[in-house]
Amino acid sequence: MEAKIKEIAECCICFEVFVDPRMLPCIHTFCLKCLSETSGKAQLKPGDLMPCPLCRTSFVIPTEGMAGLKRNFFMEGLVEVAKISKPPVDSTLCQICTENGAEGHAGMATHYCIQCQQHICNRCGQDHRRFKGLKDHEIVPLGSPLKEDLIRKRSVEYCDQHKKKEMEIYCFNCRKVICMMCFAEKHKSHECSDLEKVVDGFREEILIDLNQIEVFSTEASDKVCKVLNEQKKFQSRVEDTENMIIRRGQQLKERVDECVGLLLSELNSVRLKGVKEMEIEKEEIERHQIAVESLVMYFKELITKGSSAEISRGRDELSCRIHGIKDSHCRHIQRQTPSTEIFFVSSKVDDFLKADNIVGSIEDVEPKSSATSSVDKPDVCSEYVESLLDDKRFLDEMRPQLIDTMERLNNLNDFSSKIFLDDLQFLLSNDYPKRKSRSGKVGDILASSGLAELFRRVFDKHFKKEFANDGKTDLKYHMVLLLSLVWTFSDKSQLMCIRIFKSDLISSIVSYLDSKVLDPMKTTNLVNLIAATSLLAILHNTLQKVPESSQVLNRKRAILVFQRFRDSPCNHVSLYALILQAFLVTEDERELLNSADGSFLSLKTILGGAPVPDDFLDWAVSFSPVEIISALNLLAVNDENKTRIVKVGLLPCYVRFLGRGSSVEEQAAAAEGLLILSSRCLHDVEKEPGCTSALQNLAFRNKSERVRRLAEEVLLNFERIQDSTLAA
Repeated sequence: MEAKIKEIAECCICFEVFVDPRMLPCIHTFCLKCLSETSGKAQLKPGDLMPCPLCRTSFVIPTEGMAGLKRNFFMEGLVEVAKISKPPVDSTLCQICTENGAEGHAGMATHYCIQCQQHICNRCGQDHRRFKGLKDHEIVPLGSPLKEDLIRKRSVEYCDQHKKKEMEIYCFNCRKVICMMCFAEKHKSHECSDLEKVVDGFREEILIDLNQIEVFSTEASDKVCKVLNEQKKFQSRVEDTENMIIRRGQQLKERVDECVGLLLSELNSVRLKGVKEMEIEKEEIERHQIAVESLVMYFKELITKGSSAEISRGRDELSCRIHGIKDSHCRHIQRQTPSTEIFFVSSKVDDFLKADNIVGSIEDVEPKSSATSSVDKPDVCSEYVESLLDDKRFLDEMRPQLIDTMERLNNLNDFSSKIFLDDLQFLLSNDYPKRKSRSGKVGDILASSGLAELFRRVFDKHFKKEFANDGKTDLKYHMVLLLSLVWTFSDKSQLMCIRIFKSDLISSIVSYLDSKVLDPMKTTNLVNLIAATSLLAILHNTLQKVPESSQVLNRKRAILVFQRFRDSPCNHVSLYALILQAFLVTEDERELLNSADGSFLSLKTILGGAPVPDDFLDWAVSFSPVEIISALNLLAVNDENKTRIVKVGLLPCYVRFLGRGSSVEEQAAAAEGLLILSSRCLHDVEKEPGCTSALQNLAFRNKSERVRRLAEEVLLNFERIQDSTLAA
């Protein structure tokens, strides 16, 4: 019995016997000091959400801090029992002698009175038995094991309101244990019963729930074994794959040595990622198993050693928690085990000299549904590798032609000639929207061949003059093609944006836009609208890929230049101007971001997955979700824009990007946006369907600390609404 008591009376934070044990709403118990130190390290304050250190169930820290948590009297009793069953310590004095003022002559404690709950010496023990009112007390020697019936006698509880009255009645209406005085004063009309008559029924109810929980512990243990087995299989497959790579590398000899190192490095990254995911999965299930086992152990001890009042409370607490425990168990057991599938796809010998990596590639394949056969996986990998080889072949064939074309263009002085037109059309034909990697590499070739510098030369020499009038000329048409070419490849090539920045082209573009040659309000001149859109798009692409360009734009006061283009009836012109402003705005300029509903409707359309239609142009522009949400967050520094974002129905878009299918960057941007919006539209954000559950999932499960912190802050704002509503 001593071993059981020691095991259940040990705090799982400090691994010592409980000192001032406090019970959390999930029924797990910890030392008050341990809970205080844990919350202090996490910098949590009263009112904040804190997860249970064992089962991760969240609770709100009471106003009084951890001291406001419920004391676990049953656990305190077990701790006291553990002390009694230990051999006496020389420094333990008789408590009766000490209370009577004879501290200097107090004897050493040798016994313990169960009813008085006092350490007493031999002399006081003999006197204890002589008094008529005390002779029935149970006195046991210190260090002797206690019987279960004596433990129950020690656990008698008295009423908080009527201090000397024993709690011996259970009120079914109030679901609490009361004394006779409480019954007479407040509970006469309630359904009540003698505590000893109902406690056996409560024990049976607890046993029924415990039978279910014990099954959970077994299932969790089986799940841990399964994860460990899968981990071993994964390690074995990684080792087999490594051997395949090495064998393949040895066959390819000198040409292969360079690529073997790259592949092994990539494989090691996959191994680290896979092992880490499985370790996290194993730790989560083991934590769940420990949480379940601790509950089982606690309630087993409670129903055998607890007082009637303690069992009654325990029954109520467990019946409230059993559904939450079931849900937590289902989440842990049914969660999909991380993938152990990994393949080595060798390159074809025929493509030996043309492949990006002549050894092969590592494919870390995610689990597929049962409808898809695992036999198909190597084919998918082969298609992917084949597409890379196809890009490689294409670039090897096209590189000489691209370089020759750029060299010819750089030597031309007559930009209105047919040669110039043909070369531009040839370069534009090498853009592949569905193969962004290919277009990006073509863009790198064009950038290194001087496309940005060529555009700067044409721009400075002809742009102002040609676009100052509304007439149509071959030269104007050629310049629009050149502009479209630079815009297209700056969207896909970082090198192109770097060359644009280094050539100081962005400074020339801002000056040109500020000269008011292009009138964004003239919807009849489509060439001018295309030119305005293209120039703003080039600035946008450069700002995204070369953050240092923001300094040039701020020096040129570009935010004021863009303000004029905000009113354009062309959706693309106004959107580019708005997003550029959002990324440049300062605290003093936030009023400039006051936007119309139409702009936010267009952004909503983009986040919905469709390109923005335009009444004036027959093509559409796409922005990444992270870029749009980040821009919306910057626009939301203006309070009127917060209201517009909610009004046009953008909140469902934010909630959608909180889901598991989104990237960490998308989740962080969406959570940050909801936090910003909640400063003004808190009720709307809190009522948005699916918002609370999505944030809770991020707060407790997301691997990104930043995402977890943002989600927790929004949830805290929701709790303040509930608190203020309750207070009202």
